[in-house]
Amino acid sequence: MSRAAAERMPLQIALDASALADGKIVLSGRASESRMDAALFLTALRAACDDRDPYFSLDPDDGILWTQQGDQASNEFWEKIKKDFS
Repeated sequence: MSRAAAERMPLQIALDASALADGKIVLSGRASESRMDAALFLTALRAACDDRDPYFSLDPDDGILWTQQGDQASNEFWEKIKKDFS
């Protein structure tokens, strides 16, 4: 299932249990009034079935550009609010 398909799929289920064996995922649950975010559920399944620990980084891809953009945003923000300070 693609992420795009998952984002369009309403999951009105309450998941009670899951199992992974021989490359198959078995899910057990029941109907529910609340909705589950299908894209987030898909991401969780992929992370659970991967053979390594999930990893992500909050570090920017381009640290210098990130710093420059932050400085620019700060300067623009200051120009809009500086009249409110003496």
